[in-house]
Amino acid sequence: MRPAREKDGTFQGQSFLGIERVVGRWLNKGAAEPPQRIKALRNFVVAPKRRGRPLPSAQREAKWLENNIRAKRLPGTKENVITFLQHGEADVLHFSCHGRASNDANLAEIELENGSLAALELSSREIRQGLPAKCHPVIFINACESGRTGMTLGGIGGLASAFVGASCSAVIGTLWSVDDRDAFDAVQVFYGRCSKTEEGLSIADVIREVRKKFLEEGKDTFLAYTFFGDPNATLSL
Repeated sequence: MRPAREKDGTFQGQSFLGIERVVGRWLNKGAAEPPQRIKALRNFVVAPKRRGRPLPSAQREAKWLENNIRAKRLPGTKENVITFLQHGEADVLHFSCHGRASNDANLAEIELENGSLAALELSSREIRQGLPAKCHPVIFINACESGRTGMTLGGIGGLASAFVGASCSAVIGTLWSVDDRDAFDAVQVFYGRCSKTEEGLSIADVIREVRKKFLEEGKDTFLAYTFFGDPNATLSL
C-alpha cells in the first residue's frame, strides 16, 4: 500500500506504508487481545526436503536457526507436523518451505515432504486444543503466499487466519511468491534483531526493517512480509 492523493492539481505520493509505519493486523475478533511480551525458549523449525522442487536456501535457513536461536528441527512429513501441532510444545514454530494460496482461502497450504497441510486442517479440534491453545506460539511461515487471506463462507480464511483462530500469539507470512535466497536473508534480519532484546524493538518494527531492505536492494521479496499480531508486541529469544 502506497498512500497517495491529488491536491491542487498536484499528485502527492508517499513511500510504502509498511516501510514508513509499524503495522500489525489481527483477524480473530472473538479472541483475547494478542500478548505484547512474548518470551521464546522452545523454538522449532520445519524445513521439508522435497526431491521435485528443492529449496537449497531453506535447508541453509534451518541450519542457521539451529545454530543461532537454538531451534530444534522437526521431521518435515505431514504426519509429524500434525502430531506436533496436536501434542507438542513450542514458543516459536518456523516453517521454511513451499507455500501456495488458493481461490478458496481455506485450501491455502504449506507443502511438506509427503503432502500438504491446508488451512482448513488447522481448524480441527485436536489441533485447536493442542499446541496453539497450550503455548500460544509465534508462527513464521517463510513460504510463498503464506500471509494471503481471502473471504470464505465463515469469514476471512487463509493460513494466517487459521493459526490466529487457533490461539497463536502472532503469525508472519508473505503476500506473494518470494525468492528462497532473499527469504533466508529476511529470516537472518528478523531473528538477528529479535535477539537484541535490549533495544526493545517490537516484532512489527523488525518486520519494517526487513521491508526496508527493498529500498536498498530493490528485491520485492522483502516487501512481501506481513505481520498478524499486536504491533507493540516484542519477541525475546
